[in-house]
Amino acid sequence: AKQEIGAVRKQAAEELSAAVKDNALAEHNKREMELKLEMEQKQQEEMVKQQRALLVKLESMEAKLLVGGEIMNKAAQQEDELRKTKLELEERKHQELKLARELAEREEANLMKEEKVINEYEAEAKTKKLKKVFGKVKEVLADIKQMEKAHGREREDLLDTIRELTAQFKLKTLVLEYFMPREAATALENAAHWDDEDDNYRLDHVELSGNALRPRQRPASASGLRRPETASEKPRKYVSNEEEQGGVEVEVHVERNQYLVYTSDDEGDGYALAEDKIVNPPVATTAKDRPKTSKKSSKKPKDGSTTTNSTSGSSTKRPETAKKREKREKS
Repeated sequence: AKQEIGAVRKQAAEELSAAVKDNALAEHNKREMELKLEMEQKQQEEMVKQQRALLVKLESMEAKLLVGGEIMNKAAQQEDELRKTKLELEERKHQELKLARELAEREEANLMKEEKVINEYEAEAKTKKLKKVFGKVKEVLADIKQMEKAHGREREDLLDTIRELTAQFKLKTLVLEYFMPREAATALENAAHWDDEDDNYRLDHVELSGNALRPRQRPASASGLRRPETASEKPRKYVSNEEEQGGVEVEVHVERNQYLVYTSDDEGDGYALAEDKIVNPPVATTAKDRPKTSKKSSKKPKDGSTTTNSTSGSSTKRPETAKKREKREKS
């Protein structure tokens, strides 16, 4: 019986020493996994720093984009860099998940071995420690997810900026192709220089350009401004109204007229410059001596004959104005 007891004690001591060795090996493996996790966290932080530096570099590159075909190439390069960064993040995520699974599996295996040789108190302590490790792993995974979300938002913002710049470039290029010769656009492109203070391109002496020095003309939609006059309207600036003016011609406006008008068959060739007739108009004191207008006379002569226009030779009636129409309706 003593020999059996000694053999049992010897076997128990050997099992205990083997369990201690297994426990020490598990602790060693656990430390290695923790070191690997710390290294992965450092690599992740370094990758975040590189990503931020890359974003800063992209912003600086966008600020210095030149007008022309280079914007499309740089946009493509930026998309390639963003795509590569996304692939690297996904690969690192898979590696971290794999390491986390391996760590969990090893921790579970160690826990099963320790439960055979240690008491319930030690098992509970190991379980608490394992839960802490799992909590750290979950925190790392949550941080990775947050970083991926932030990276996705920044990537979408960069892509939106690239799309907006591309649309603006295409629109401006289309406008230049349709409304400006290529030689003029090239000359303006060569004359422009970059201003770091305004963060924009600048042209020297813009105040001496044609649009600034050209006199302003009446726009077609400005109803309140004076309309251009034709040559046929200029002789009508002399108002001759027997009822209101008492039979006296009034000169409203004198302007150079380079056209010829009919004078008389007995005077020279029968034609004279229109400006001479305007500058020195004949003064008529009676209705008989005044020059006749192109409008039909509303009064019929006593002999029943009709009065015609001696200047233009036309008997058509002039259009009735709104003011005369109102007077006629009231009467």
